[in-house]
Amino acid sequence: MRADGTLDPKYGELEIEFGASARPLEQLDDPSRPTGAPLPSPPPNAKPRENGCPKPAWIGGKWTLRDGYCRRQEPLVGPRCTAKVIWDRAIAQGAPKDAIAVLKIDSPNDFGSSALWRFEISDRLRKIQFRKSYKDDCPVAIEQGSAEP
Repeated sequence: MRADGTLDPKYGELEIEFGASARPLEQLDDPSRPTGAPLPSPPPNAKPRENGCPKPAWIGGKWTLRDGYCRRQEPLVGPRCTAKVIWDRAIAQGAPKDAIAVLKIDSPNDFGSSALWRFEISDRLRKIQFRKSYKDDCPVAIEQGSAEP
């Protein structure tokens, strides 16, 4: 990613990993469900398929589908912060702004914690190593739609 939050057209890659919640069904209860109402169907078994889970990736200007593994952790709903916000935090801590960084976002590890962004710029030849983690703790933003019908 570039400092403006865009994916570099030549060196940029985007990968998406799928997974399933590790929470027991009791913790997935909908608070609006009236007491005594039937429980929802249990989530599908999250055991990895023989070939793992599909992993969509944007590489070289096109989508590809790779084999991945099925993660067992809380699903990520979001992210709340944009790549630009994470870049701004990193620049404030000394990251070179003309670089290309690897950004990853991990789902919360336990219930109630926020997701975590991992930011890294690594260039062995130029002797640059910048690695930081940032909480995905931005306020919820609502995008305003156009006024046209």
